Amino acid sequence: MGVRNDLGALTGGQYTVDPPLTSARGSGKSSGYYGAGDACGTGPTGCRSLPGRWYTDRTCLTFADGHAKCLEPGRLDDYDGDGVPDNGLWNGHADATRI
Repeated sequence: MGVRNDLGALTGGQYTVDPPLTSARGSGKSSGYYGAGDACGTGPTGCRSLPGRWYTDRTCLTFADGHAKCLEPGRLDDYDGDGVPDNGLWNGHADATRI
């Protein structure tokens, strides 16, 4: 899987996808995200490594329990569907209130 940086370029070799919000366990980089160097741009996502959108402009995911589904990009960042970015799909707790 490649990721699209915020410059719109499809790149290879980046296999980490960052959650919408940084966490205390984050990347250890000053940005708080894993994307760095040429993955960074000047757009709204900054250094964040974003998932590629492939099938019907969605990102297809396989979950740890074995199920898979394709989601619209906005749903990756909004677990509870309230329109506010959260780490609910990323924090291992399925809890939008935890970072």
